[in-house]
Amino acid sequence: MFLKSLNTVLSICVLCVFTGTGCQKVPSQRLEEELLLQAQTLIEEKKYPQAIGLLSDIADNESAAIQLEQLYYVISGDYLENLEMGVAAIDRDGRVRLAAAPGCFQDQETALRTVEEWTDIRILSGRQWGLDALDKNGGFHTVRGDVVSDDYSERNRQIAELEPLKLIFSCNYDYTAQTVDGTIYAYSRFSDYLQEEAVKQHMALWTDVRDIVSGPNMTAVLYGNGTVDFVCENHTCESEYDDMREWTDIVAIDGLGVTGCIAGLRADGTVLVSNHGMGNRANFYEAKEWTDVIAVSMGFDSLLGLKRDGTVVAAGNLSVGQRDVLEWTDIVAVAAGQNVHVGLSADGSIVTAGELPSGLRFPDTEEMKELYIPVVFTDAVERDLK
Repeated sequence: MFLKSLNTVLSICVLCVFTGTGCQKVPSQRLEEELLLQAQTLIEEKKYPQAIGLLSDIADNESAAIQLEQLYYVISGDYLENLEMGVAAIDRDGRVRLAAAPGCFQDQETALRTVEEWTDIRILSGRQWGLDALDKNGGFHTVRGDVVSDDYSERNRQIAELEPLKLIFSCNYDYTAQTVDGTIYAYSRFSDYLQEEAVKQHMALWTDVRDIVSGPNMTAVLYGNGTVDFVCENHTCESEYDDMREWTDIVAIDGLGVTGCIAGLRADGTVLVSNHGMGNRANFYEAKEWTDVIAVSMGFDSLLGLKRDGTVVAAGNLSVGQRDVLEWTDIVAVAAGQNVHVGLSADGSIVTAGELPSGLRFPDTEEMKELYIPVVFTDAVERDLK
């Protein structure tokens, strides 16, 4: 599947031919150990997508499975969330640190107190006007709403009934969630396509899902084998995303925003962008030239790529202030937004680039320190000791 692991297999087979032993006599355990050692070297070099590609070739190995889970989490950036008018992040104690401008929540003071009570948080998802979270046991937590008249109670009840959850991707009323048994559930308040029987049957076939992107018109998933699948509200929409079904070696996806564009991070550190949305209000073509990328984040009409050296590249529509991301260093996670982009520094603090419109002030993030920086452990014992 991936070049590095293929070269390893070929090298061993050539050795077998010259020694006369025959490839069939090479213990599979030895090959797995070789691949694990190579993956460890890649991890140490922060070549996370390449390490995922290598580890994905190892079946039924606990160490490989543990490292894969951790690597997917590291590049997902689910521990950092851009709220458009604020930022949320998980700290070293598993609690949520939040800096939000007035208007992010129905009741600002109540929302802040509620978030402070959450513990053992692992995943954040929010985007506009609210924040959802999953704890380490798959429990669902939320503070969501933009004006007092909004009623999210039915949405929140639906999600809570799915507990325990493994993944969640939410934006306003819409959400897609994965339960611990791997089943995918999706809901869109203003579109009925997810209730169609054909769509339900299609989604029922989704297994081994590693990443999710969803919006009012489409829902996409990333499989563990590096391919992408999706459902859309109509045939026109589906045809516009058809190129994504040809993608291979993908390790992360993110997208939609106003352009409807989706970006895919490949195992070699390059980036693919869906044909749909490519020229819609933003130009993402330059992202196809990126290399050494370890994470991607799609905002309103711009795309950020985090490179393994801790610098950031950007494409799409960028205001003068948003271009400051190109000067960032020592970054470990990025979260693109509409007017302000957010980064998590290696020292556990927050950096921002851009400004809110109409004189609105982005909240001060100076107090958001000692935030959680994910680490990839090589086995279960090492992980549990931390």
